[in-house]
Amino acid sequence: MTQSLQDNARDRRRFFRIDDAVRFAYRPLTAAELEAGVARLNEGMGGAYALMASLAAISQRVSVSLRRIEHQNAEVAHYLKALDQKIDTVARTLLVQGSDLAAKRAEPVNLSAGGLAIPVREGLDPGTPVEVRLLLLPSLAGILAYGAVVECGAPSEQSGFPDGSRVMRIDFTHIRDEDRDLLIRHMLRRQGEHLRRQREAADEDGD
Repeated sequence: MTQSLQDNARDRRRFFRIDDAVRFAYRPLTAAELEAGVARLNEGMGGAYALMASLAAISQRVSVSLRRIEHQNAEVAHYLKALDQKIDTVARTLLVQGSDLAAKRAEPVNLSAGGLAIPVREGLDPGTPVEVRLLLLPSLAGILAYGAVVECGAPSEQSGFPDGSRVMRIDFTHIRDEDRDLLIRHMLRRQGEHLRRQREAADEDGD
């Protein structure tokens, strides 16, 4: 793939958006807090959030090798999958136990690889740096990212956001590649589920 085609593919992934429901939290940061947080993130010190995305990236890289092993020795492949599930279970437990998001209810959001729009009661001023934590469902995969508020205004009637809320749009300014890939895979799965439900509904109507 040429560089221009690669750039176009990245742009499409960045601006591809879905409506979803996730558990999330955000907090405004000072410039010093943003700098310190980004430094920790770049050093792989994002805690359980960074761990989840790193494990998902590793699983993605070895998936082809695992399929080859499965063709050659199903018993070994089964054992490796069980190990992967055990590690994944431990990581999810660490994330849930160490996060206040586990007790939160899922709320509607509009997601893209480049940012998100969330319902808020009181918005922040445009340009405000923020820390964003997401708990994707149903996988319980966590993402930690840093961004900046783009705008805050009234939701559209079709948005699905709660009555009386405002919509705050945040662009990611610092997100690890592993986290962005994890988010993109989640979005593609959710879109696939939505299209499947649409097809099933259309088939039922056609009967």
